[in-house]
Amino acid sequence: MDVSGLVLSQQSVHISDDLGKVVERLAHDVRNCVHVIGGGFEVFQMTGSLPAQSRSIISAIQKMDRLVRELEECFAACRG
Repeated sequence: MDVSGLVLSQQSVHISDDLGKVVERLAHDVRNCVHVIGGGFEVFQMTGSLPAQSRSIISAIQKMDRLVRELEECFAACRG
């Protein structure tokens, strides 16, 4: 899901500071989790013990990271 198309003009939406802080905190926490999971897979890769589904899991991790980044960009654009 690409959220970049959801960016609205600055005139059509006003994001409150409180909502912006919630989104920033949520994005930060999700990104931390994504990095921990990704780091775990790097260890698996270094030790040669990657699970059979590793490619799809790594792809999902990368997608989650991209979605969080797009969400942050969307809110940054809305906040002006």
